[in-house]
Amino acid sequence: MVKMNMRRTLRTLLAVSLLAAVLWSGSRPSAKQPRSGLLESCPHVPTSVLPVLDRACLDCHSNETRWPWYNRLPAVSWLIQRDVNKGREHLNFSNWAGSPPHKATANEIQEICDAVSDAVMPPRRYRLLHPGAELSEEDKNNFCAWADQMRGASSGLTLVGR
Repeated sequence: MVKMNMRRTLRTLLAVSLLAAVLWSGSRPSAKQPRSGLLESCPHVPTSVLPVLDRACLDCHSNETRWPWYNRLPAVSWLIQRDVNKGREHLNFSNWAGSPPHKATANEIQEICDAVSDAVMPPRRYRLLHPGAELSEEDKNNFCAWADQMRGASSGLTLVGR
């Protein structure tokens, strides 16, 4: 009886160890990397929103994602990678600094204003794990002022703040 229990325990331990090794060895994105000052050269991005974009948006909406430590956990890394892929698909700020650079439209900036004003972006689950990504009223107002400036620029007015 003791011998059977010991064998069962050993088999279970071996199976769990193998499963853990397989899951741990799964492919994961690379570790954190510093950003390159991605949007600083974009004249249509106001300086007031640059730090907000960096701390709350660029992890999912650029090619310069800073991967968190828990991204080393296989199942978690797959979920994070899926979210980042969706974010880049919808809006990728790396394209704005590309060659040729993407010129944001007033409608695109208004979509950003609407998303941050409605607290849709950044997503709640991201804000829970990244408290620095929480947007203040001033941050939200800066995004919406940017949208107002873009609408004004498209109607012939000049941008201020840059």
